[in-house]
Amino acid sequence: MKRFYRPLFIGLGLAVLLAAACCPLGQCVVLRTREGDLAYQAYLPQGETVWLMYTHSFNKGLVEDGYQPTQEGKVCLRRTRIRQYGAGIPEPEPGQTFTAYDGYYELAGLDRVMDVQWTYVGRIADHRLRVGEKGQVVHYDQLAQPGDMLGLSFEPWSLGRELAWRMGLI
Repeated sequence: MKRFYRPLFIGLGLAVLLAAACCPLGQCVVLRTREGDLAYQAYLPQGETVWLMYTHSFNKGLVEDGYQPTQEGKVCLRRTRIRQYGAGIPEPEPGQTFTAYDGYYELAGLDRVMDVQWTYVGRIADHRLRVGEKGQVVHYDQLAQPGDMLGLSFEPWSLGRELAWRMGLI
């Protein structure tokens, strides 16, 4: 009788591990090349903002665009903030707010939804990505050559996906 239960428990244990590895446990932020190759991914905690940061082409100040996933998993530009106010900075439209805090000027309520946010890897703009306010900063030019494009999107995250990416399988 013991011989029968042992393989059964091992099989059930493996089935549970496989299910846990494949079940979506949240979302991740993804950067893909124009060809669809995965360049970067990171787990996105619920309610966090992904910041695309770059140097403004005209006033050379830091710009930070804040993106969050929609319920459907699309990319939504929620707000943009800058360190230096001047030419080339948009004025708020109806429904948007403009506030100053902690050395930033922030335009919120943008709510611009897209499937993918494509960005050319800049030579001067120094595009970089940060998950949350204190997350690790990833420079676009470390993932692709200047002039190439990277697309920011949100996809389901699972333990299996993370392991496969770390092992270089995806």
